[in-house]
Amino acid sequence: MRRQRRVQALFLNGGMLVLALLFLLPIVWMIVAATKANYQILSVPPSLAPGTNLAANWRELSDDLPFLRNVFNSVAIASIFTLFATLISAMGGYAFAKFSFRGRAALFMVVVAALTIPFEVRAIPQYLLIARDLRLANTWIAVILPWLAYPLGIFFMRQNTLGTLVGLTRVSWGGIMVGTAIATVPFLVLFLFLQRSFVAGITAGAVKD
Repeated sequence: MRRQRRVQALFLNGGMLVLALLFLLPIVWMIVAATKANYQILSVPPSLAPGTNLAANWRELSDDLPFLRNVFNSVAIASIFTLFATLISAMGGYAFAKFSFRGRAALFMVVVAALTIPFEVRAIPQYLLIARDLRLANTWIAVILPWLAYPLGIFFMRQNTLGTLVGLTRVSWGGIMVGTAIATVPFLVLFLFLQRSFVAGITAGAVKD
C-alpha cells in the first residue's frame, strides 16, 4: 500500500513538475528574448541561450515611448485609486450598515442595481461626461474619478460591517448571496433568451463559405 502511494505521489509530482515547466517556459523565453536582436528572436530553431542585445533593446524602448514615465503613472494612479476607493467604499458601506435614515433601503437597492449595468452600456456616456462636460481628458482624474464610488466595494463593505455588528454567519453571507443573485440572475435570463444568437454569432465567425 505504501509503495503504491509512493508511486502515485511520484507520478503526481512529476506531472505537476512538467506542467510547472510548461507554464514557466513562456516567461523564461520572454526574459531571454529581451537580450536578443530581432533576427535572433525569430530564428528557427529557437534558442534559450541569452543574447547580448539587452542594452540596445532598452535604448530602443526608451526612445520609442516614455516607458518609465508610463510605469510611474500606472503605479501612482493605482495607489491613489486604491486609497480613496477603499475609503469611500468603507464610509458608504458603514453608513448603510450602521445608520438609519429615510430611503436607506431604496438607495441601497440602487447601489445593488448598478452592479447589473455592464460597462459597455455606460462607457460612452461616461466618456462624454468626463471628456466633454468636465474637460478632464488626458488627466489622472479622468481615470480615477469614475471608479471611486464603486458599487461592489460599497456592497461588500456594508456586508462586512453588518457581519462585524450583528454576526457574520447570521447576516453577512445571506446578504452577499442576495446581492450575488440579484447581480447574476438578469444576465443569466438574458443569456437563456439570447443563447441561440450567441451560438449563431460564434459559428458564423468560425465557418467559412
